[in-house]
Amino acid sequence: MAGIAVLVPGEIAGVMTKTPGFIFGKRPSAPQQDLTGEHKPAFPQQSPQPWLCRLQEAVHSCSVIAPQNRVTESLLLSNKQRPVLSGLEMLIGKSLKALELQPRQHRSQQLMLAGLEQVARGCFKHGHQVMVPPMTVAEANSVLGKLGWVHARQVLPASRLRPLQRQLSRWMADSGAPRRWPWQGIDQQAIRLHHHNPGALRALAAALPQLDQVYALALDPQLAALLRAHTAWPQAVLSPIHNLRAKLPWRFSQSAFTTVPWHQDFGASDPRADPVCLVTAWIPLSPAEPRHGGLELIPRSHHLGWLPHHRGPRGPEVLPEALDDALQQRPDLQPVAIHAQPGDVVLFDQLTLHRSLTNRSGRTRWSLDLRYAEAGQSTGRPGQWAYDPRVGEPWSNTVLKLAEQRVQAMVHPIHKRVDL
Repeated sequence: MAGIAVLVPGEIAGVMTKTPGFIFGKRPSAPQQDLTGEHKPAFPQQSPQPWLCRLQEAVHSCSVIAPQNRVTESLLLSNKQRPVLSGLEMLIGKSLKALELQPRQHRSQQLMLAGLEQVARGCFKHGHQVMVPPMTVAEANSVLGKLGWVHARQVLPASRLRPLQRQLSRWMADSGAPRRWPWQGIDQQAIRLHHHNPGALRALAAALPQLDQVYALALDPQLAALLRAHTAWPQAVLSPIHNLRAKLPWRFSQSAFTTVPWHQDFGASDPRADPVCLVTAWIPLSPAEPRHGGLELIPRSHHLGWLPHHRGPRGPEVLPEALDDALQQRPDLQPVAIHAQPGDVVLFDQLTLHRSLTNRSGRTRWSLDLRYAEAGQSTGRPGQWAYDPRVGEPWSNTVLKLAEQRVQAMVHPIHKRVDL
């Protein structure tokens, strides 16, 4: 059954995301309460049948791709064929139970694919149609493939993140908020800093030249390998478009930027820099579940192309009418909430629609969002620094000089595509 991909029902997606090697998030079970008056796009209703909703949800929440890189867009089942769906759930559930007993090796992926092939064989045996459409030209040329995003779990070990976390803790202590207890994390220390000096966290962009561990992580060989595996770029370079963010709990900071609305990162690039092909790497430094103000995105939305934006009170956002029109034309596009932990890396296309949620927890959400491009191609902001550092190669303090050059360039107005 080479070339067949089977969709995993939505309820199982949450279990599957905890399995090493599987990379997609799950759609939130209930809509988030809006605390900011944000425009809510009208996502079309999928289907009144719960089981069909789960299958359609699986298309954008947990697609498992078999060897020939074909994606099963739908399993066409009628109400009378519901027992087959129950069998599918049972078989995948058993496969997941077996995977929990396996060590963290590629064997787990092989077992899952083998189990899913059995499901596909059973569908064909009982005469059920499994559609495996060929990839379109646009999908084949997309840097991150058909879905436009990848959630790579636990690819950065704790030992790689710890130097940056310690440096951030020292920076906050120097800013007037030392750790109260030795075991206190940077998420709680940031709240103390906010109480002591409310404007300190807003100055993180200017502090980047002092934080060499940010660039040590951004240029790490493990990120180079991850980008090479998912983009096929022989060499990636870091773009000057990158940010270090600390999102405080809602009750401590009810600013306009508590949430970030739906947007595309392509809008941050200079309109004079064409063509631009960037990939965003979103790296949580503390727990980043939806309740922590994590990331939410719309898989396959990069196929919509660049949508009209405007600069709203909470930053760049897609024009509400443009977003509603696009979603009405593509009822298959539905949002997915990312459940991420330190060590994860979420890669997504520059045209993938995404936003950040409200932080309803009692912890600060720390994250890095970095942009990468293929070496020799535009990195989106020409002239903002002298050269583009190569990812995976040994770096020196000259990178900090680039960071200082970048901060100085930001004093002047930055040309952004979103302002056109």
